[in-house]
Amino acid sequence: MPGVICISASGKVLLAGGYLVLDPEYSGTVVAASSRFFTILRPSSSQLSEIIVRSPQFYDALWNYSVSIESGVSLESNLANSNKFVEAAIRETLSLGLAHYGSERIQEWLRIGLEIVIAGDNDFYSQRNRLASLGLSPTLENSQSLERFADTGTTLKNAHKTGLGSSAALITSLVASLLVYLRLAGPEAPSGSRFSEKALALIHNTSQYVHCLAQGKVGSGFDVASAVYGSHLYTRFDPSVIKPLMASTRPPPAELLNVLSPSNIQWNQRVRPFHLPPRTRLMLADVSAGSDTPSLVNRVLKWRAENAAQAKQLWDTIASLNERFTEALHQLAKLSQEEPLKYGMLMRDTAESSISTWGTSGMSKEKQQIVEVKASAEEIRRKMKLMGELSDVPIEPAEQTRLLDACMSKPGVIAGGVPGAGGYDAVWLLLAEPEDMALAKRITDEVQKLWLSWTEMAVTPLPATESRVSGLKIEVMSEVAGIQNLLEKCQY
Repeated sequence: MPGVICISASGKVLLAGGYLVLDPEYSGTVVAASSRFFTILRPSSSQLSEIIVRSPQFYDALWNYSVSIESGVSLESNLANSNKFVEAAIRETLSLGLAHYGSERIQEWLRIGLEIVIAGDNDFYSQRNRLASLGLSPTLENSQSLERFADTGTTLKNAHKTGLGSSAALITSLVASLLVYLRLAGPEAPSGSRFSEKALALIHNTSQYVHCLAQGKVGSGFDVASAVYGSHLYTRFDPSVIKPLMASTRPPPAELLNVLSPSNIQWNQRVRPFHLPPRTRLMLADVSAGSDTPSLVNRVLKWRAENAAQAKQLWDTIASLNERFTEALHQLAKLSQEEPLKYGMLMRDTAESSISTWGTSGMSKEKQQIVEVKASAEEIRRKMKLMGELSDVPIEPAEQTRLLDACMSKPGVIAGGVPGAGGYDAVWLLLAEPEDMALAKRITDEVQKLWLSWTEMAVTPLPATESRVSGLKIEVMSEVAGIQNLLEKCQY
């Protein structure tokens, strides 16, 4: 069996497509966040068929499971606290192994037990209270100065999330680690750091199912897709592919294997390549309030069902705007490749003045493209806010509207919005990042100054930006900052 396995998965920011990604008729623009969830797995000398899982960033985050595979995979634990995400990932992934190899081989592989450590980058959880306890203001620089995988000072249940997709990234990294351990998924080459396409498909399908199972419903899946594939344009899979598994109390391992197989053509999601244009920066902030995304989604879907014609017209309009926004970003990226000098000048001009002050007379085609990104993003915000008003859901609350409007007046700010389902989770901005680093820093400093002085809500900048690497990554432990300190906390 493999030795130590370390796999990470990226967080997510849904720039466009909120709510619409629930319907296969529409698509979303998903940016993978640089913040990542890590799973470290290795065989242990613990008891036969025992799996020990630790998440040392939280109080009481230790789970011991005894594995039985006499009549399918079952997990038993005498601990009062439970983690349905971890349990579902372990149980269903081992069930795939049971279907593939049979019980004797799985029992042999589990004879010495497993130790698993799970940890997420700091941006997945609000660090405002921790910074305050250290006497530090909530700035980007101070957040970056915190030790990686910092203690949250609370239980997992009470941790304040920032909406970067922690549960999807956790499940994906854990499922991938277990599938590699079971030799059901692996890298392109024995010494490679990238997964094969077939392995990615199995990890994606299994993680989607486990995430839905743990949440008790079939979601859109864009967060899991981002954890696996990174930034992309996403169109969801038909929910019917896993509904038989969701409906069963315990699906037989053979059925699980058939449904989740990479060769199952019913997995019809579309994942198309996408990245933000060069010399732009995604800037995020936690607004320290938090939203119950499932509740928001349920209320919007209820409104949609009760007002089908009106909702259809509005969703089609938003979908068209989303396409405009994404195409405008694509054209900027194309310009950067075809005319890099003009593109560099465009980023400099954008950095030096607010786009809202640009006159339309004699505007260059390059500037028109920047204006198109800004205009389409703002129109998306207006239509999403309208949907929130019609469904009585705070998709873009008035406080965040005022905050974003103030941000858009700053030099260098190209676009902004509330990610995903909206509510009081976070805000995102797209900034110009010219080659002149002093000028680029001035933009982020001005935005940060505005955020820190905002009084309607606590706005905490997050260091996370777009990840330029693949969503799922096989890590070399010695190259991951903070891992050794994390493992020492576990007496690993």
